[in-house]
Amino acid sequence: MPLPLNAVLGFDFGTSCVKRVVRLPDEPDGPAFPVPVLEGSRAEGSLYLWRTGVERIGDRWVATNSEARRLKEPLLRAGPVAPELVAGATAFLASLIRHAMDWFATEHRDYVRDRKVVWSLHLGVPATGYDEPKVLRRYRRIGAAAQTLAVAGESLDVGTVISALEARRTRDAEDSKLGAEAVGLVVLPELLGATQGFSTSRVEEGLYQLVDIGAWTLDTCVFRVFRPPDSPDARYSIFAARIDEYGVRALEDRRRNGGEASEQELLDSAHRKLCGLVVRVKLGIDSAAPELGGFAAFRLFTIGGGRHAAPYRKLMDRTRHWLSPDGNQQGIRLTHVVDRDDLARLPGLEAEDAMRLVVATGLSFPPDEFGDILPPSEVEPVVNPESRNQVDYSDRYVGPEQT
Repeated sequence: MPLPLNAVLGFDFGTSCVKRVVRLPDEPDGPAFPVPVLEGSRAEGSLYLWRTGVERIGDRWVATNSEARRLKEPLLRAGPVAPELVAGATAFLASLIRHAMDWFATEHRDYVRDRKVVWSLHLGVPATGYDEPKVLRRYRRIGAAAQTLAVAGESLDVGTVISALEARRTRDAEDSKLGAEAVGLVVLPELLGATQGFSTSRVEEGLYQLVDIGAWTLDTCVFRVFRPPDSPDARYSIFAARIDEYGVRALEDRRRNGGEASEQELLDSAHRKLCGLVVRVKLGIDSAAPELGGFAAFRLFTIGGGRHAAPYRKLMDRTRHWLSPDGNQQGIRLTHVVDRDDLARLPGLEAEDAMRLVVATGLSFPPDEFGDILPPSEVEPVVNPESRNQVDYSDRYVGPEQT
């Protein structure tokens, strides 16, 4: 009997569009394939961006090309979320997972042949959501239910979707994690996908700031990549993260309702928060663990469809200048701005498509290539400063109280 074919679906669930990449980690060279979108569902006219939208038609959920602003954003809140929205999001994910599976089986029959395809789903979540237990459980519940529905080929009628969700209900974090893994789901921070997708070989050690400018939100986080001397795997330590409704369409709303002054107020606030997050982390490192080397290896990268909009180009130019050694008096040293030249581009993709698919590309790698991930609430506190001379800090982290 032939061995099964293991396939990983990297799934970047955005507020305005979804990006998907299929990878075959056990095949020679681990080939990966961007999943195209049905013509009527394309966002921004792109072959690879599926518009985020779902609607209920009678007793069924149907993915649609009509925009649904509130499909993803409420899922990131710690408070209650309407069951109807959770069910809609589950059906939407299941529909796109199933489409990717069917597309792969049809377009890549040379890999499948007579083998059974065993699917894993790697679902991205913003760093803020990864550190919020309720949000993480919610993502695992939705993702696991969607994966189960897609693999089984179940109908996406309301009753079936609700039953799949009920089967995944739990308040225990470990049960949530194990239940997700049992159906091949891993929920990962989007920053990890971005760093993997930008790396042309191994992810470099050092400190990073990721800025993701989306349709409705602007997400940012500061994190460290570290490789312990006794391990080949990277360790990701998320020092701080935030998400604000400062995306492109939020800015357009400001302009319509309050004019240019209101628009500039939002951009000024975004600039302060982007720089302030870095300053808070740096001050924590300086005061608690100067042995970590400060910001000598600080890198900045910007992703998301909004990065091309003129106001956001100006915002990031302003932010890059402030973070450079000449732009501030905080001793922050921005040494590298990650750009297209750093992309691990999939064969046949244009540079802009590769940029939009960078998170999905990174998420499609097998879990054993990611290493450990520590959210802010689990970052290890440094030891008593008075004993620094006797302790090696090379594998320590700034405590959450410092950020």
